[in-house]
Amino acid sequence: MEHRIPRFTMAGVEDAEVSVHPFATEDELGLTLTRFRRGGQDGRDGHDDVVLLVHGLTSSSDMFIMPEHVNLVRFLHRNGYGDVWALDLRMSNRFPYNVETRRRDTLDDVACFDFPAALLNSAAARGRGGFMSSRTAWGRWRST
Repeated sequence: MEHRIPRFTMAGVEDAEVSVHPFATEDELGLTLTRFRRGGQDGRDGHDDVVLLVHGLTSSSDMFIMPEHVNLVRFLHRNGYGDVWALDLRMSNRFPYNVETRRRDTLDDVACFDFPAALLNSAAARGRGGFMSSRTAWGRWRST
């Protein structure tokens, strides 16, 4: 029997409240943020830490929620981070932009368009401003 790894499944985060937040970048590209909240935690109980997970060049947010093992979202929830977001960048393998179109996006496009729009949209969805500080494979940014 062939074992297939499921794609686009939420089976790895069954105990989380999941919501998908589509948004558009300044250059009019549609992307998504997926929010995983532990047990309905809304961040108003003194736990204001919000984690934003960003995939690498050849993957997607699926790498953070794989059901085959204790994934990163589940690990963060178990360790006190109840509000975890995953960003699917323009280079996500969830989107066909680089395969089915003539777009030739670069990491500069990700930095100039994807990150600012994602941070603004996650802050708006959370209903608060302020800043979020994150670390990615590409370095660190801080937004106010």
